[in-house]
Amino acid sequence: MKNLPTFLITAIVMVSCMFHSCTKDTDLVPDPSASAGELKCTHPSGVVITVSPSGNFTDDASAIQEALEDAVAAGPGSVVQLTKGTFYLNKGIEVEGFDGLFKGAGKDKTIITTQDAVNFSIPEGDQEALIKFRHGNIKMSGLTIKISNPNPCTGLNSNDWWQNALPSVIMITGNSIEDANVPAVQPASFSFNDLKFVGGTGNFMWNHNVCFFIYIGGDNSNMLNGMFKVTNCEFQSAVTCLASFFTQGPYIIGGSEASGNIFSDAAYGVGIMDINNSSCNISYNHFAKMYHSAIELWQGGAVDPTLVSMGKYSVYGNDIEVISFDPAAPDFTNAIRMLDIGIYAGVGKKMEAIVSSNKIYMNNIGFAGILIECCEKALVTNNKIWGSGLAGIVGGIWDEPSSGGVLKGNNVHGVNAQVAPIWLGPLSSNYVVYADKNDVLDEGTDNILIGDHQKRWDHPSQEMKEKVLKQHDMMKLHMRP
Repeated sequence: MKNLPTFLITAIVMVSCMFHSCTKDTDLVPDPSASAGELKCTHPSGVVITVSPSGNFTDDASAIQEALEDAVAAGPGSVVQLTKGTFYLNKGIEVEGFDGLFKGAGKDKTIITTQDAVNFSIPEGDQEALIKFRHGNIKMSGLTIKISNPNPCTGLNSNDWWQNALPSVIMITGNSIEDANVPAVQPASFSFNDLKFVGGTGNFMWNHNVCFFIYIGGDNSNMLNGMFKVTNCEFQSAVTCLASFFTQGPYIIGGSEASGNIFSDAAYGVGIMDINNSSCNISYNHFAKMYHSAIELWQGGAVDPTLVSMGKYSVYGNDIEVISFDPAAPDFTNAIRMLDIGIYAGVGKKMEAIVSSNKIYMNNIGFAGILIECCEKALVTNNKIWGSGLAGIVGGIWDEPSSGGVLKGNNVHGVNAQVAPIWLGPLSSNYVVYADKNDVLDEGTDNILIGDHQKRWDHPSQEMKEKVLKQHDMMKLHMRP
C-alpha cells in the first residue's frame, strides 16, 4: 500500500507465531520457519504484529487488544496486521495512544464481527464502543466490520439513549470524563481507508442495530486536535455512519473521484458538528437511501458557540438520494442541511459554507434537497435537484435569520415541490438568486431575483405552515440549550 513505510513495502518475511516482534535495532530479515504471508521483525520506527483468528468466539478480542498495546509500547509506526479470516469480539477493545497502522488483508477478506452480545461495563459518562482509540494517530485499512445481531450488546449505561443498539463501532476520543485536570485540547488524528461497515436490522431507531459506525468525540467535552480523513470506505445500515463533535484540524471525507465513500440505508450519512478554525471537505461521495440527512453541518451545536471559531465547509460533487423511511408519512428529510448556532444564539457568524455541483434526488421526502436553516452568506451553486419534496432549496423559513446567500446555476426544473423549487422564507434577506423566477417563492426582505418570467408561487397554506412549524419544534429539541 502506498502509505506504508518503505521497510514494509520491501519486506518479504514470515513467522509462525500468532504475533511477534523483534528488537528495535534489527531490520527486516527472513524467517525460514515462518508461515506464508506472515511478517516477522521490526524497524527502528516500529514493529509488525500479526494476529490470526483464534477459531472460537472468546479469544479474538483479547488477542487484538494485546497486539494494539504491544504496538503502542513499541513506538510510532508500528503495524497490527490481521490475517485473512473472521475475528469474533465478545467485549470492547480500548487502547491509549496508538500511533500506527491497524489493517486487515482486505475488505471482505478480514472480517471483525460478534457472535453473542458484547458485554460493556464502563464508568457512567463514558461511551461504549466496540473499538475505542484514545488519542493517537490511527490509520486503519483493509477490513470489514459486520454487526448482525439485532441486540448486539448488554451492560449499557442506564442513561444512554441508544439502548438496544451498539453505540459505536469505532470511536476516537480523548481522556475519560472521570480524569482530573483534562486539557482543553487533546491530540488525536485518524485516516481510514478501504474499510467496510455493515450493520443489520435491530430494535433501535429506524429499525437499526448500530447507532454510530464512526464516532469522533464522546467521553469528554474537550476539543480533539489533529487531521481526519475517510476515503474509499463503505457504510451500510446504521442510524449514523459518521458523526464528529468538536474537533480542530482539517477533515477530508472523500476528497476526489478516486477516493469517495459509499453510504447507504442510514438515517444520517455524515454529521459534522463544531470544527474550530478549520475546514471540512465532503466531496465525491455516494449516498443512497438516507432517511434523515445525507450531510448535516452544525457549527456551535455541541458546545457553547462562543467557544467555536469560524468553520469552513465545502460540500461538492456528491451523489445523493434521500428517502422517507415511511413513504406514507414523509418526515423531516433533507439531503444537505446547514445550521449556524452562532447566528441562532445571537453571538455572530460561525460557519462559511459552499455547496456546489451535487446531484440530489428527493425520493418523496418531507423536506428539502438543501436546507439553509440558519446561515449567512452560503454559496449554493450548480447543484442538480429533482424529485418530490417540500422544496428543492430552502432558506429562512422559521424564526432564525438566513441572509446574504448566493444561489446560482442550480437546476431545480425537475423538482415536484409542495411549496416551490426554491423557497426563500420570511426570515430570508439579501439573497441573490439567479434562477427562473417561475421556480422561486420569495417571502423575504431585500432578496434579489435575477432571471426570466414572473413568480407563480402562492404563499403556503396555513396547514403547510403548521406542518413546517411542527418539524421546527422537533428539531429544536436536539439543540444545545
